[in-house]
Amino acid sequence: MGDDQLYPAAGGTAADMLGTAFADGRLTRDEYDTRLNAALSAKTVNDLRTATQDLVPAARDQVVAGIQQSFD
Repeated sequence: MGDDQLYPAAGGTAADMLGTAFADGRLTRDEYDTRLNAALSAKTVNDLRTATQDLVPAARDQVVAGIQQSFD
């Protein structure tokens, strides 16, 4: 896979973060549904960042970095 491509499991990690944000009331149901669909269909790191934008930046970046490192 190219450097910018993701493995399918990466969307699941982002989905967990989105689920927490929804449960905490930081996302509406519509926002959660839209972002979850985007995260689960993400093909690149940038797609995943877009789905998790504006959620605690440090946590989002840690998730993305952890996903990238796990497949290096």
